[in-house]
Amino acid sequence: MSLLIEIFKTSVGKKFYMAISGLLLLGFLVFHLSGNSTLIFGHETFAAFVDFLAGTGPLIYFAELILALIFLSHIFLGIILTLSNWKARNVKYSVSNSRGGQTFASKTMPYTGFILLLFLIIHLLDYTITKYMSGWDGWQLAMHVSDSFKNFARLSFYIFAVIVLGVHISHGFWSLFQSIGVTHTQYTKMLQKLAKVLGVLFAIGFATIPFIAVTLAK
Repeated sequence: MSLLIEIFKTSVGKKFYMAISGLLLLGFLVFHLSGNSTLIFGHETFAAFVDFLAGTGPLIYFAELILALIFLSHIFLGIILTLSNWKARNVKYSVSNSRGGQTFASKTMPYTGFILLLFLIIHLLDYTITKYMSGWDGWQLAMHVSDSFKNFARLSFYIFAVIVLGVHISHGFWSLFQSIGVTHTQYTKMLQKLAKVLGVLFAIGFATIPFIAVTLAK
């Protein structure tokens, strides 16, 4: 444990831990997108998925707690590294692309991160917390999802947020490998291209959810 703390005290250690938390969050995004995509098969299928998760009892609460800790650690480390980087080098993001200069995604990481944090808070208030406070089952949540996306302001902010998510991932994915020591030129270019592809796929995938919820789900 003391070794982990000592590693955390270093800048490299913070980047390493942030990379790990980022990788775990990517895994969550895959799961979250997969779950939301059940709307393709109708409200009943989505409701059944939600009810299945709720039926796991304490396991889902434990998973949500772990997920919250991962999110908080990623946010906390992002703030620390950004402030440290601004102070030391007057650069907007501590894990920048040293090969070929900075990209739009790398330069805007703190800002896209802030927008995603704001979106996360609103998203949790609108769905997760509302579901728990109202005691909704899967069907009621499915109806709320469809109804909420009929609001143009909500829909617009959601689409904007998932585009920002795509931009964030397009740099964050490959830079996390850089942070854990995978920096060979043979892999870096491939990871950079893969990161852009993932960013686009996540943005498109999440952006289709509201239209499926409103128009395709029966």
